[in-house]
Formats: sequence, C-alpha cells, structure tokens
Amino acid sequence: MWANLHLLFRLLLIPFVTSWMGTTEYARTPVVAYGMILLMSAIADFVMTQSLLAGHGSNSSMAQAISDDRKARISLVIYGLAIGAAFIHP
Repeated sequence: MWANLHLLFRLLLIPFVTSWMGTTEYARTPVVAYGMILLMSAIADFVMTQSLLAGHGSNSSMAQAISDDRKARISLVIYGLAIGAAFIHP
C-alpha cells in the first residue's frame, strides 16, 4: 500500500510542474523539476512492481507477465539523460 501511495504522490505533482513549465516558457528550473518528477515516478513504479512481485512469489502468473520489464529500466536511464540534457538546453 505504501508503494502505491508513493507512486500516486509522484503522479500528483505532474500537473503542477507542467503548468509551471508552461507559464515560464520552458525555463531551465521547471524543465529539470519536470524531469525529476518523471524520474521519481518511474522509480516509484519500479518499487511498487518489486513489492508486488515479492508478495506474490516468483512462480505466480503476475511474475511471469512482468518478469522482463525492459521498458521500465530503459525509462529510468532516459529520464536521467533527459535531466542532464535539460541543464544544457531546456
């Protein structure tokens, strides 16, 4: 339950930062904040997935369905690179 609340909290921040980016015409600080929130949301999603897998066991149908979650791992890397790129050119 805590992992789910953590994910929902991170997702709750997206509209605020999106509005902030729009009003500042994509200034560096809001763009970096947006990237950080997306990165933290991806981390929260990864944590929630791992806690679900731990609760259901490695032989469950859920574990078989999401055992190879390359998209989540690639997203973490891309969000990190995008935050770095936002410092150079928002």
